[in-house]
Amino acid sequence: MARTDKMFLLVLLTSCAMQGQGPEATWGCYDQKPNHPTPAEKRAFVNEVMQYARKAETDKQGGAPSLGILAIAGIESGYGWTRTAIYANNLFGRKAGKEIQNPYVLGCQPGFDKGNQYLRFNNKEDAVISQSEFLSGSWRYKEYTEQYRHNREAGRTLRFSVNKWIDGIADGGYNACPAKYKDALKRTLEVILPLLPADAPEIEQLRKEPNDFTFRDPPPVKDDLQRTLIAFAGALRSGRYLEPVGGCQPYVGKDIKEWDTFPLKLCRYSVVDTSSSAPVRGRQKAGLVILLDPSAEQLALWAVTACMSVFGSATAKCTDGILEHMRLQNGFQYPVRGTVWKDQHTPGLFEAYAFHDGVIVGISSFKNGTVDPLSDSQLVDALTAPVNWIDDVASISGATPEDYRLNGGKSALETRSVRDRTWLDVSRLAHQCAWNSIKYEPTEQALSWNDLLIAWTRSHAKALQ
Repeated sequence: MARTDKMFLLVLLTSCAMQGQGPEATWGCYDQKPNHPTPAEKRAFVNEVMQYARKAETDKQGGAPSLGILAIAGIESGYGWTRTAIYANNLFGRKAGKEIQNPYVLGCQPGFDKGNQYLRFNNKEDAVISQSEFLSGSWRYKEYTEQYRHNREAGRTLRFSVNKWIDGIADGGYNACPAKYKDALKRTLEVILPLLPADAPEIEQLRKEPNDFTFRDPPPVKDDLQRTLIAFAGALRSGRYLEPVGGCQPYVGKDIKEWDTFPLKLCRYSVVDTSSSAPVRGRQKAGLVILLDPSAEQLALWAVTACMSVFGSATAKCTDGILEHMRLQNGFQYPVRGTVWKDQHTPGLFEAYAFHDGVIVGISSFKNGTVDPLSDSQLVDALTAPVNWIDDVASISGATPEDYRLNGGKSALETRSVRDRTWLDVSRLAHQCAWNSIKYEPTEQALSWNDLLIAWTRSHAKALQ
């Protein structure tokens, strides 16, 4: 970080003057064009793309499932109304390599999203055929498309076969938020299938199968969600010591590019040593931390969804077990950057730890676990200094790289050291994906996916049953 940024943060320690962010553009960079699609436009898009996807699946041996291709196109292109769809006929967000000539440049793309050059296609049909070939020929996804074909040939239902394919490509790395993306694709299928003609072969096939057009698992029982929400709301009232009343303000710094679009808070707080073992009993210690803390509703949905993903239901034993586990993870708080004073080894004696992306990290300014008060300069260093060491537990979920790997996590962690920046990327993306996952269905019976919490729940299934 530049010296001016560090000085800016030092000033924040003694000043509350913060400026709000400017209004967002009318047309979000990745969004559909305002007022589109209309119902007629959506229906026309679905039927046009389905023709091409069906052709790609049947005319080319081993093509990707047409329903899967249609769902991806609907999500990624906003039914044909994103900038890349309108100006490049790119319905799938496919980026262009350096060797591609005349790519489409998405000029509004924020800097933290690397690579703003996208493939151009002559028309929608070319885009669909290219995507089908990619998902049936790429080493990363080929096995899932082949398994889809084998399932259909073995007489498995269309619904089962498509769902397994969706699960496979999502877990295989197609999207940074796999659980959320699976749910989104299946939800999209349920929306677009009624837009196809009644005599479409896919419609005729699905009407012969159980569950008709339903691709998702059933939602949680309302009573289970309400019970869990009440429990988390009560726990949060006393658990969030990093957020003192009047001690937080919106963080508007632009130095943490990966978190640019999230509502971060910069909090100044303090703790007091009460243990007789403390060097100075009653001594106050200051902390400074940037947070992205979920609400009780978000936490409850993550817990219920994790239990349902692993057990098929959200029993009190499972959700209560997750709650107590989360309580130990920094009091349900997610430190994006900064210092967290933890009372964990000796009751009443707080130890300082530097955090980046929800994970304890090592920095040069102070040693993790110190009980001595930190200077303002050290507190700012915890926000800005380079990382020289990374721990293996992610905040909120408490998951480790081992939990992640054992439960389908796909990343460089499979071949590289645990103490690698890749784990920070996994922790950050999991929290960001979970934060936004409720957008797909903002109702009291929605599911909301936190991939690392699901991984932790599955790894500790015996204790939660």
